[in-house]
Amino acid sequence: MSNPLPPRPCVLIIDDNITNIEVLAAALAKDYDISFATGGAEGIELAKKYRPDLILLDIMMPDMDGFETCRRLRNSESLPDIPIIFISALEEVSDKVKAFQAGGSDYVTKPFQPEEVQARVSTHTALYRARRALEAREESLRRNLQELEATHQQLKDMGGKLLQSEKLASIGQLAAGVAHEINNPIGFINSNLGTLKNYVTTLLHLLDEYEPLEIMATVDMQQRLKNVKQQADLAFLREDILELIDESLEGIGQVRRIVHDLRGFSHPCESGWQPVNLQEALESTLNVVWNEIKLKAEVLRDYTDLPMIECLSSQINQALLSLLVNAAQAIKEKGQIVLRTRCDDQWISIAISDNGCGIAAEHYEKIFDPFFTTKPIGKGIGLGLSIAYGIIAQHGGRIDVDSKIGEGSTFTIWLPIHHSQETEENEI
Repeated sequence: MSNPLPPRPCVLIIDDNITNIEVLAAALAKDYDISFATGGAEGIELAKKYRPDLILLDIMMPDMDGFETCRRLRNSESLPDIPIIFISALEEVSDKVKAFQAGGSDYVTKPFQPEEVQARVSTHTALYRARRALEAREESLRRNLQELEATHQQLKDMGGKLLQSEKLASIGQLAAGVAHEINNPIGFINSNLGTLKNYVTTLLHLLDEYEPLEIMATVDMQQRLKNVKQQADLAFLREDILELIDESLEGIGQVRRIVHDLRGFSHPCESGWQPVNLQEALESTLNVVWNEIKLKAEVLRDYTDLPMIECLSSQINQALLSLLVNAAQAIKEKGQIVLRTRCDDQWISIAISDNGCGIAAEHYEKIFDPFFTTKPIGKGIGLGLSIAYGIIAQHGGRIDVDSKIGEGSTFTIWLPIHHSQETEENEI
């Protein structure tokens, strides 16, 4: 795990001449924390201990010259990326080439101007700290993505357990438990994604601020930065990473809606049992879903006068809504939906018929299973019919299905006119 960056950059000076150290420290002390070593071996140990943001390195030293010191720093697992600026009286091109071959980031010739040293140190420390910040954000992103993948697998496992459930009468209890278990990881994922988006936005802004500093770097450093950008495909990452996070947030929103449906199914209706005209309830629900239906189907009505029955009105409306939406989605082009109501001494029936695609015989036993759907990805989550089935069952009723491939389907709700006290005690 990356350590947080200190507020002030740290510069390590490695030089056997105390006077040179004092001059450099005086030029940099206002903006940097300074540490120093008078030999190569000592400098390497200090660099490993404090991990500075930049190293100023002399070449001509008695125990270990600057070239060898630089090579050892570059070969250290914890120090390979720290910028190293050679400061030396050696002016030959061959010496400068040797310094860069050893792993140097820049080269300043003595006697130096303090302003030049300040400018070069500022450029290299800014680039290095930006790189460190990027590494920290990437590590955080990888860690959170791993946690998201683990949580996603948990959600898939829970969905699999739901699909294996054969006793639909217990779906309410099952849904309540699953909704409770899923809610915590959803909150965790949503919070992490929001934090990740803030991190990435801050990081992209940081990169934008540091880019103008690249022109202050050496030609060699500019080429290295250009190569890094090309290898990382930075332009594509800028465009794609926020889109990926937004898509993930949209997916979490869909999961939240699933949990909301599950909770709504498993909790009691606050308004309680009350007399309801089911024909009026059907018309009211039809108005709610009219935008889903009006461009696809003509609605025909075949109603019979119905007595008032006691029920949980909002739950019955939800069941009717699920069946109406299912009928509309079964119709590819302009079709018909027929609504029929009937009653006898004991039962009221509401039939919703469509002339859509129909249901294959092998799907009959699965259509009321939670999360079962034959719709394309993104068009349905497979909870509507399952919830409708549970609502009607809790009211002491049932749903019958009659369907033929290519001809359409009829879903018929049967509800008792007189519900028992036991039914009311088992309300959703």
